[in-house]
Amino acid sequence: MTEAKFRQILSEALIAQDKRFDKKFDEKFDERFDRRLKQSLDSEFAKFFGHIARLFESNKEEILAEVSIKIDRLIVTIDGIADRTLTYEQEQTAIAHIQNRHTLWIKQLATTTKTKLAPEM
Repeated sequence: MTEAKFRQILSEALIAQDKRFDKKFDEKFDERFDRRLKQSLDSEFAKFFGHIARLFESNKEEILAEVSIKIDRLIVTIDGIADRTLTYEQEQTAIAHIQNRHTLWIKQLATTTKTKLAPEM
């Protein structure tokens, strides 16, 4: 075996060994990195949600008071709309009654004066 051939075989063996080492290293590193990242994120999320829960608990009375005020405003607004709707319906009923009465009077006048009523075009 010549020295060149030996160097080529050695080089190929080292390259193959490097690839196997890189693959194993990447797998182990990825597993460790993923595990550490997950633990870190879990810890940070737990801290964050704990902080949010403490903020909510400390401000719960204020938040509930604000919500109560907004609900009261909505109730008052809805009551106002309902009252206006009822008034509008009553007015429409009265207007319809007056219009029917006027229609009857016009027909009586037309009959009495022998006037033929025709719609305008």
